[in-house]
Amino acid sequence: EELIAKGDTIASDRTLRLLEQERIKYQFFASMSKEIQFEYNVDTDMVTLSEWGAKYLGVDELVMHPFEDEKMAEILNVEKMHEIRRKVRATNYTNPVVGGVYRLHVNGEDRWHRMTVRAMWEGTEEKMHYTGAIGKFANVDEDYKRMDSLEKEASHDTLTGLFNHMNARKLIEAVLAERR
Repeated sequence: EELIAKGDTIASDRTLRLLEQERIKYQFFASMSKEIQFEYNVDTDMVTLSEWGAKYLGVDELVMHPFEDEKMAEILNVEKMHEIRRKVRATNYTNPVVGGVYRLHVNGEDRWHRMTVRAMWEGTEEKMHYTGAIGKFANVDEDYKRMDSLEKEASHDTLTGLFNHMNARKLIEAVLAERR
């Protein structure tokens, strides 16, 4: 019996070492990706952020009651947080992924980020229940700025700054169609 108990302890120590190695790998890859990675747990009403993501946002890695947290509301307004929560809660275990593009207020600036979230479900096929979510926010602000710049270049005359012929015509036709 002592041998079995000792064996269980060794197995537990080994399991803990493996889990710690996985945590270190996760943190390393998360820091390389330059994404805000997170996990939300319904039971604890807590968000766990990747180390890099927490530093980027200027918050702690663990945020209790994120839907009531002032700092989180400053980063992503409460209305948008509840919108994301509704989208995630509307998923099911066969279609658990949602996404979107949101402006996050980071370091005094609004920046566009692409969100991808996977809802976590537990139970049997007949009775699944939502337990939380994992996801990420990837900064796409430079892409959006570049796209805006290209759209402006394509629609405006470079010399005068006015709409080019094709875009001026579209605008005039749209205004005339509204006024009929």
